[in-house]
Amino acid sequence: MHFYICCKSNSKFKTPFPHGKTRKACSLYESRDFLLISQIVPKGMRLIEDLRGSKEFRDSDFWIIGSDPNLDYYSDNFFDDKFSIPVNLSCIAYPESTFLYTSGQRELEWMISKYPGCLKKMILPLEHIPSGEEGIGRWENWGLEPIYMKPEDKPMMESVPDYESTVERIFSGGSCDFVLTRSSVHSAVFAAAVLGAKKIILVGCSHRTLKGETYASKRGMSDLVGGLIGRRQDFHYTRKHGGIVRLRRDAVHLVMAFKKYGIEIVRHRYDEDKNEFVFEEI
Repeated sequence: MHFYICCKSNSKFKTPFPHGKTRKACSLYESRDFLLISQIVPKGMRLIEDLRGSKEFRDSDFWIIGSDPNLDYYSDNFFDDKFSIPVNLSCIAYPESTFLYTSGQRELEWMISKYPGCLKKMILPLEHIPSGEEGIGRWENWGLEPIYMKPEDKPMMESVPDYESTVERIFSGGSCDFVLTRSSVHSAVFAAAVLGAKKIILVGCSHRTLKGETYASKRGMSDLVGGLIGRRQDFHYTRKHGGIVRLRRDAVHLVMAFKKYGIEIVRHRYDEDKNEFVFEEI
């Protein structure tokens, strides 16, 4: 039994067999090519680049809040005097942040049920419409209140994402089409840079477990974590198969891409050994 996809030789998603052979069973599968189609951008849609150059955020520090267990060391009011963007589950912990970013439907539905006005500061990634399917895309469900980010028309890369071209578009002053990333945190970094951040600080983004836990649990986060067992298993699977190594590698390349434009990206975390908060290079 194998789990490799049989595709045409020129497919963008071709996955060759490790043994280099062809099996007779493969002829039973229909070869398919995939075409990425951008969503329609209707009149009135707010895009993140529409907020570019805001005096309020120009040359500011922006805190991007992930959801690893280290986040539990932070107080309820730690980010009150800071520009911040919590990502996915951490939106639940810090709903009063400057902006909110989520790519998950479950988290978004939970936030809307608890904080009906949150859509006005919610940053959502748009998705592609599969070729041949009808529909106008994700915004059809959430309306025009959120702030949207358009993806570029390229599949996610197994190698390092093309951060350089995305960063170049961010500072070009024109439309932004964002490269697909393996971590929503990196997309939130893009958003902070568009808003005008000069220094971007990552919190709860250590790619580590703590005492066997994958996610922070305080401030209501455990309410959803319990229903995300599959995601917890996926996390450990990616650790075993090198996914965490790739995320750390991607972060280094992200830092390098922004450094060329004078944007600093660092990590902030609570050091259990030193018993204090520390900044560290990525």
